[in-house]
Amino acid sequence: MSKKMLDILEDANVRFSDVELIYTTNEQRRMFRDRFNTSSSPRAYAITDDEIIFEMRKDNFGSFEYYAGMEYEKDKIVLKMESEGDVLVIYNRNCSRAEDIISMFNPELLEYNEEE
Repeated sequence: MSKKMLDILEDANVRFSDVELIYTTNEQRRMFRDRFNTSSSPRAYAITDDEIIFEMRKDNFGSFEYYAGMEYEKDKIVLKMESEGDVLVIYNRNCSRAEDIISMFNPELLEYNEEE
């Protein structure tokens, strides 16, 4: 593994060590499916002061990007990490489409995070 990759992983570990992913409920996945006409909903999400994080199955990511309009937000991706079957995507907090998804899942989370 290259030094640069190790630095990225170390930085991610430090930045997100206190972040707890919130797993989507059946109701949230249904809302996502109804709004975007796809079942490629994130399995989990989180929000920090600076980023919005989504975790999902790797084979769902393309549909998530397409149907949720996230393909137009690629320039807002801070970090994308893939494993054999999963993907973790971190967007800038100023990614309006990501905020719309969080708002649909858990509007109180956005309000709470803005108050901090």
